[in-house]
This record gives sequence, C-alpha cells and structure tokens, in this order.
Amino acid sequence: MSLSLAALQSVHVPIRWKLVIAIVAPTLVVAAFVASINYPRLLEAAQREALSRAESRADYFASIIEGRLRAVEAAVRTLAVEMRTQPDMPPDQVVQLLEGMVLNDDLIFGSCMADAPAPEGVGPLAPYVKRWQGGTRAMDVAEIYEYSSGEWEWYEAPRRTRSPLWTEPFFDQGAGDVYMCTYAVPVLVNDRPHCVATADTAIEELQRRIRLPDAEGASYLILSRNGDYVSHPLRSYVMRANALVQAKALEDGELLGMVERAVAGKRGQGRVVGLREPGQTDLVFFRPIAGTGWSFVVAESEDAVFAPVRRSLARFAGVAALGLLSIVVIIFASTRHLTRPIVRLNEAVRRLGAGDLSARTDVVATGDEVGELGAAFNAMVEQLTEHIDALTRETAAREAVEGEVRVARAIQAALLPRTFPPFPERHEFELHALNWPARHVAGDFYDFFFLDERRLMFVIADVSGKGAPAALLMAVTRTLIR
Repeated sequence: MSLSLAALQSVHVPIRWKLVIAIVAPTLVVAAFVASINYPRLLEAAQREALSRAESRADYFASIIEGRLRAVEAAVRTLAVEMRTQPDMPPDQVVQLLEGMVLNDDLIFGSCMADAPAPEGVGPLAPYVKRWQGGTRAMDVAEIYEYSSGEWEWYEAPRRTRSPLWTEPFFDQGAGDVYMCTYAVPVLVNDRPHCVATADTAIEELQRRIRLPDAEGASYLILSRNGDYVSHPLRSYVMRANALVQAKALEDGELLGMVERAVAGKRGQGRVVGLREPGQTDLVFFRPIAGTGWSFVVAESEDAVFAPVRRSLARFAGVAALGLLSIVVIIFASTRHLTRPIVRLNEAVRRLGAGDLSARTDVVATGDEVGELGAAFNAMVEQLTEHIDALTRETAAREAVEGEVRVARAIQAALLPRTFPPFPERHEFELHALNWPARHVAGDFYDFFFLDERRLMFVIADVSGKGAPAALLMAVTRTLIR
C-alpha cells in the first residue's frame, strides 16, 4: 500500500527528528562507504597476521624440539672428545661416562661406545648403558648382535662419512628393545675411525618429553626422512604409519605434494580439505628440524586459525556501532537544545491560532534568527491586537448607524402602500407599484387613493438627494399631500 505525496506531506515529523535524520543519514552513508573500502584491507591484514601467528607457532615448537635434540648432540660430541683425548680409556671408565650422560639428560634413553678400547686378546667391545627400572643397566652390544655387519646405520654411516648424523627411527632388537633414533659421532684418532659414540632417543620418550601443547583444532606431528610418524597425537600411528603412504591412499595430490616437500626437508604451508575430518579445512605448516632430517608439521583448523580474526572484526564492528550510537545520542541532545526555542515559538503560534491574543513567546534572546522570529511574532501579535480593537470599535459604530437606517427604512416602507391589488372590488383597472431604494433609504415615493367614487389620485415623486434626509422629506411630503 503506497502513500500519496499529500499524505506524506501531512505526516507530522518534528524538526528535531528531521535534523537528526539529516545529520545521521549522511554520517551513516559515509561510515558505510569507508567501511566498504577498509573492510577488505582490514580482513586481508588480519588474515595475514593470523597466518603469521600460526607460522610463528610452528617455528617456535620446531625450535623447541630442535633445541632438545641439540642438547643430545652436544652430549655425544663431548663424549667423543673425551674418547679422542683418551683413546685407550679403560672400559669401566667408558661405562661411567656413558652412565653419566644417560642420567644427565632425560631425553637420552641409552648410550653406546662401539669399538671401545679392549684389553689385549679381547674382541671389540661396545659397552651400552640404558635406562632400566628407575636406574641404569650396562651391557655389551657386541654380545647381543654383530653391529659391524653393515646392517646398522648408527655404526656404518658415521664411519663411512666421518660425520655425525641422526639415524632413521628403528627398532633396536636385543639392546634397547624400543623404537629409537640414534645420534652417532665418529671418534677419529690420527684421522682414522677409532670408535663411534652414540646416544639413543626413544621415540615414545621423545613424544612424552617434548610435550607439545594440546591446542583445540590443531595436530602436531614429526615426520622422519622416510615419512614415518616419529610423533603423532595418536600413539598407534607412531612408527606404525607412514604419511606418504596415507597421502597416496587419499589420492590428494596437494596433500601428497606437501608431504613430499616436508620429508625432503623443505619449509612451507598449504591448505587441505578433509585431512583429519570430512569437510574440515586445515592449514598445514611444515618446518625442517635441523640436523635430523626430520620435519615438524602442524595441521590446524582454518576456523581455529581465523577465530581471532573474526573476534577482532566483531570488536571493531562493536566499537564502530557504539561510536555511531554515541554520535546519534550527541546529535539528538544537541538538536533538542537547538530546537527547544522553535518548539516554544510553535506553541505560542498554536495559542494565537486558537484565538488567544495574549499569546507571547520568550524566544527573543537566543541571538540568532529564531530570536528575531520570536521578536517579530510578539510585535505582530501587538499590532494584531490593536487592529482588532480598532475594528471592533468601528464595527460597533457601523452597527449603530445601520440600526438607525433600518428603522428609517422600516418607517419608509410602512408609509408606502403595500397591499396589491389595493382595490379588489374595482375591476376596471389594475394597479401595482414597487419602491426599491438605491441605498438603504431614499427620497423616492408613491401613493394613491380615491378622491371620490370616480376619481383616483396617485402620486409619484422624487426628492432630491438620498439617504435618511430624503426619506424624512418624503414622509413629510406624503403627509402634506394626504
């Protein structure tokens, strides 16, 4: 249902609201325009900041793991220096060094000195000390398996490359009897391999000791160079599942590409749908752990990453809304103060329109156009009062004169014959007369009467002049004629 223009114009809207609308509406338009321009930029900046925070978390946790492992590396290198300076160290002293290293670092499960110096006539020794039932236990790896057979990376690789290295995770059957990874340092004497110093880190202990935070919507993983899970939120995946195999099974080319780059020691990030839950979008960040060849991976829900962005934008919108509301309140209060004189002036006009000639307004000292309008209104009411008083006096005088004239007219009309036909018994003639004065009364008159049975007398006369004097003369004249 539409309203006509006249109906809209007849709707009463206080001037205060008109001022509020006239000021607030452009303000809202400008605010909306500015928001439409700035919102995409703010959203993009907030998203970059959120991604940067997520990357920083990945870097931070990767650095924590790297720092713990570097402590293990430092302990093994120190042990290698001891052996280099004392190549003929007695076996019992070697065991003491190994035991001290195990007890000094809770991340070291066991330590070995392969090809340690042995008494003459005794085969090669490989004393090994590991954690055992709240303490330590010493054994000789050479008695358990032939470590120099070429099958064990922790022994063969450092002797061959003459460089320290971290091995791929493996199950140490017979000695450690756990999944572990080993940091091995070759001890060179006269530039020839003398022995190999090692420290084993149990995979389960690594996961327990590093204590990655349980963040809502995030998973923290460590992948070996082969893609095996060195650490995973699900313990059943550790050293029993492979990220490369899983990515190929999911037939997700983007996920497979990220896993391949991660196990290759690259640094990067990506976006994957359905990695952990169907339909869920995850942001994946991967960082290499220096020295190990491993990769630290964070898979975090996109909703969780951008939750601070949404909260920040919601706070911004709330502050903006509160600011606009404050502006509206201030404008409403200001316009109320500004329009109050107009409202009082309008009330005085209404009283005057209702006939109250005593209506006056006190809106005369505002120092603006409204004050001038109030002074003009008061002056107009004074003049109107004086004019009405004069008009009243004039009307009363005119009424008095007209009353006298009406009396004279009534007298004049009463003197003139008014009954027609005047002589209904006489059929030989017809007689009719009419006197219509140019003013209320005049000097024109007529009269007729029988002098006798046969003679009819009629008079038509016009007295010079008009008005009451002529009418009086007519009355006297008629009387004389009669």
